[in-house]
Amino acid sequence: MAYPGKLVYHSYACSGTKMYIYNFNTDALTWVSQNWNIDFPMNAHFSPDGTRIVFMGQPAGSGDWDIYLWTVGSSGIPTNLTAGNGLRDEDPKFSPNGYRIAFKQADDLRLMELTGNITDVVTNTSTIEEGIPYYNDDATALLFAQGAPQTFTR
Repeated sequence: MAYPGKLVYHSYACSGTKMYIYNFNTDALTWVSQNWNIDFPMNAHFSPDGTRIVFMGQPAGSGDWDIYLWTVGSSGIPTNLTAGNGLRDEDPKFSPNGYRIAFKQADDLRLMELTGNITDVVTNTSTIEEGIPYYNDDATALLFAQGAPQTFTR
């Protein structure tokens, strides 16, 4: 029996992180990050129409965390949407219509267009981390986790 849909996930290994797409209908597993020059591709999310994924990763050897956009099934290299900003960019999620991406930047939440243009600052705190954003079904709210204070005392 075939099941519709696909799953994108990352796997940790001694040689680094690898990203895969599993197709339930065809029972095919594809290592999609094999030819990318990106370290630690992870936390991918499908666009609503299933044609793209957005994920976080590091330009090879840089140690920076950036947000990438890739067209599923293409032989092209993912587009780095947040390259060179010197900030830690993580946990991207598509909006329900697929036209925006919510993500964590330097412990605060931002919204950007698919071009990488930041359109909204959702949170702007200096002491509490906000992350793991996720839109509700009609994009009227952004759900997220709020973490521990950034400063620690012993």
